[in-house]
Amino acid sequence: MNEILSAVDESGDLSTSEAGPGPGPARLVHPLRFPAIGTPRATGAPVERIRGLDALPALPALPAGAGFELYRHQVDEYLQLARRQGIELAEFSDRAKRAILVQDRESVEVLSRELFVFLAASLGEEFDAVCAQRNELAAFFPIATQDSELDACRQSLLLGDLSGTQRRLHRVASALADLQEHWETVQILLTEADLLAGTIRELGGDPTPALGPLEEGRRLAKEGQREAAEPLLARGTHALWTVLTPLFSREMQRSKEVLLKAREEGADVTLAVASMRELATHLRHRNFASGIISFRRLRESVDGLVQAAPSLGPGPDPPPEEKASPPPAG
Repeated sequence: MNEILSAVDESGDLSTSEAGPGPGPARLVHPLRFPAIGTPRATGAPVERIRGLDALPALPALPAGAGFELYRHQVDEYLQLARRQGIELAEFSDRAKRAILVQDRESVEVLSRELFVFLAASLGEEFDAVCAQRNELAAFFPIATQDSELDACRQSLLLGDLSGTQRRLHRVASALADLQEHWETVQILLTEADLLAGTIRELGGDPTPALGPLEEGRRLAKEGQREAAEPLLARGTHALWTVLTPLFSREMQRSKEVLLKAREEGADVTLAVASMRELATHLRHRNFASGIISFRRLRESVDGLVQAAPSLGPGPDPPPEEKASPPPAG
């Protein structure tokens, strides 16, 4: 890596390129630091997903002929709920003060309806976000213990019980955060392994020989055996890096040749070199997951240069299934 970066980087500052890729202990980095490729998803058995809301609740009915005080109480409750949600409702608060001051029943009733719709929509969005988080985490480890609480939350919201919905949502969100922290190492190792396996396939390789420990670790994690799963997942990641290393080296050599030719022809290689330096930094710190992201950015930049000027060199190898079949014998 040091040699390649030295050849293409004209800055002369190579302090970030002290180490090259290779199997070994990796720094654990939370998967949410990988926005460039979307949220990584674990493979394996399909995950039973919990759906979000299909419709918002209806406004709870007050007794026929409800008076000013009932609507005022409802408005006060909704404003308190909004404050607990951290929602700024200055306009609604000002309108409520004016209507209450003159005891305008009709204005307070209209305000109550508007507040309900606003808060129901806000809680509905939060419910959908919690369901999405639950579905993401369920791909990595057992999560079903929160499903009954989410179902109760859905029913509470559909019945128009906004305060009850808020309490349940906060309980579920807190429980999911605790679970994610407890299982963080498993989630990170699985995410990194899936990134590595995907990169091996993109480079025309086959990760299958290295998938044994990974899949066994995934199975144990899904069964709730965290301590047994972690060492297997670490072994699986190490094995995948062993498979990836020669493919990575070949691709880096191709990138070097393309960038040298492109620079000679006056092309702008700034982005590609920046990605290469970023990659070197991640590898030096053995932050392999983030390194894969930088490597993909580098590859995209290099491929873009080749597409703009095919004379620079061959593009990337197609995936194995897209390669041309050999001619029949005879």
